[in-house]
Amino acid sequence: MTVILRALQPGDLGWIVTAQTRLYVEEEGWSGAFEAVLLKIALDYASREDPRQSGWIAEDDTGPLGAVLVVRRSEQTAQLRVLHVEKSARGKGVGGQLVDAVIAFATRHGYTRIELETKDTLVSAHALYRSRGFALVSQTPEQAYGQTLHEQLWARDL
Repeated sequence: MTVILRALQPGDLGWIVTAQTRLYVEEEGWSGAFEAVLLKIALDYASREDPRQSGWIAEDDTGPLGAVLVVRRSEQTAQLRVLHVEKSARGKGVGGQLVDAVIAFATRHGYTRIELETKDTLVSAHALYRSRGFALVSQTPEQAYGQTLHEQLWARDL
């Protein structure tokens, strides 16, 4: 499988919201309320014209395989957002390529740290983050998407 990463194009944020909502509702049993969170993230991203934010779609000749965004959390800290990889592409390095793109972008744009928020149940994602130098910073219990979860903050210095 030859995977390319390309910059976001018009319509891609809609695909990200749809694909990620479907994925987490089907695989994690989350409620549809997760879609509202993704819509807000997409709106915030689209509303900012900021050269220190970007996003990528991973795709092959069959279509999109995954996506990620990076946004400015503060002057020194980038935030990795909405990483996901389609089931058909898992275990093939797609997630690693997407996270590597965020790290490279953040480094080029002068950030000194990257943070991300995730949930405790997303164990495969945790392994990917660890492999790229991220560490768990904090964890807070919460009721979200019809479940009891733990919101986690992960970070790495650049």
